[in-house]
Amino acid sequence: MDSISPLDHAFHALGNGTRRAIIRFLEKEEELPAGEIAGHFASAVPTISKHLKVLQAAGLVTVRKEGRIRYYALVPGGLAPARSWMERHQKLWSGNLDRLADYLDEQDI
Repeated sequence: MDSISPLDHAFHALGNGTRRAIIRFLEKEEELPAGEIAGHFASAVPTISKHLKVLQAAGLVTVRKEGRIRYYALVPGGLAPARSWMERHQKLWSGNLDRLADYLDEQDI
């Protein structure tokens, strides 16, 4: 995924419910060890580790290694590019829908 933009990485990471749930856990804590994160899921630990690597590659989490334990934390502002993209498109769609509503009102539909 080297040629993929940071925005593509972010949306890829957010496209999975398990990864979004991991983000929710990390929102509540400053930092969590991988084992504790994995304990919240029915998936195997290696599966959760892969999800954490995707989140890290997308710039959404950081990892700190202490001995054999890896601690994960959210990157402040990591979702900013995705949020900015969505806000721009929300304004576009809201404006288009408002114009459609006005047109329909004019047509008495």
